[in-house]
Amino acid sequence: MNVKNITILLLTSTIVFLLAGIAHLLRPGWMRDLSELGGVATGHARAVAAEKADRTGRPIEIGVIGPWSYAGIPVTNMLRGVELAGRLINERGDLGRPVLLHIRDHGGSVATAKQQMQAFCENPDISAVIGGIDLGDFLAQRPLAEFNEMLFVSPSLTPDRDRLGAMPRFCFLTHTDSGAAVEAARGFMDGEGLKSVAILGPPELYYGYYLCNAFDRAMPRDRFGKGGVIDRAIYGIPVDPAFIRRTVLFWSDVITYDTLLLSGDAKTAGILFDAIKDMKTPPVILLTEETTYNQLEKMNIPTNLSVHLISSYDPRDTKPANLEFIKRYTEAYGEAPDWFAAQGFDALNVIVSAMRSAGSTVPERVAEAMRALDYTHNVSVSPRIAFDASGRIIHGKMVLLEAPE
Repeated sequence: MNVKNITILLLTSTIVFLLAGIAHLLRPGWMRDLSELGGVATGHARAVAAEKADRTGRPIEIGVIGPWSYAGIPVTNMLRGVELAGRLINERGDLGRPVLLHIRDHGGSVATAKQQMQAFCENPDISAVIGGIDLGDFLAQRPLAEFNEMLFVSPSLTPDRDRLGAMPRFCFLTHTDSGAAVEAARGFMDGEGLKSVAILGPPELYYGYYLCNAFDRAMPRDRFGKGGVIDRAIYGIPVDPAFIRRTVLFWSDVITYDTLLLSGDAKTAGILFDAIKDMKTPPVILLTEETTYNQLEKMNIPTNLSVHLISSYDPRDTKPANLEFIKRYTEAYGEAPDWFAAQGFDALNVIVSAMRSAGSTVPERVAEAMRALDYTHNVSVSPRIAFDASGRIIHGKMVLLEAPE
């Protein structure tokens, strides 16, 4: 075969190939096929898979990641809240198709949490992930969610623009908002005529550390006892009871304060109660949400102590959504819900409400709907759940609950 024949053959083959390509593109649905061909990037593949699931009525698949077996705090109740919400959503048929939860337990390991998020991001059928339960989880999972354009909802944290930057692709659900917590605490102190506070909290990378920072920044510093923050101490993890006792004894000898803010779990709160119960005039104790109201009910709090919990959930709230939540949760689990359960319950309901509003499970459309959301069926004390452009809650509210006698 000479050069001329080879050239003719190549030109003919090229023309046939081009004509076949044009014919393929002209047939119905070619754009969808082209999109699926280009769905190598996980974000695009997820959008394509969601559109296909919306057309065919496949179940809506949502990932749930958390330290469910971790013994430090009763975070398992948050998973219960998510699961209960899922059952009720499916019972009511809110989306006309079932919601399927994929639950993963990392047991407190940040490395495992990261691996689990990566696996969800690589699965195009997962429309959203509920995760970022604590700060370590959040920092490990957030970059993966951002890179893979995953709708990522944290029930318990909120983006801090100054520290983490605006994150326009996903929304974050939070009730444990440091600004709302500080506002509630300061309002209580002003109402009770309390002027000076000592702060006791955990080290960096624990939520309480940043809450204590926010409280510290919001009040003036005055080591002479005339008002504001008098002193602050950071305990280690695991908590050393002797350190708590030494700190309280030191404060009672050298400073004057009428309020003590503790950011710690129920065990740490118990250590503190024991350390100050014999003081002649013990300070008013403010606790953050690492301790729950349910736990306080079971504790033997000394009668001379005045203890108040800064909380995003009030089990005594009589609004219809909360009464139904308490009824169904108690029937399912044999005990009343706490703020962990309330956050998990609200988180999934908000995602599903946004999907219903968007008429789609495509993550970017759902995120857009969440930014426009005005959700009023929440069980938390916030009057409604709504977000700003970067996913920060804008109607967050917290209240002071007096510890039960």
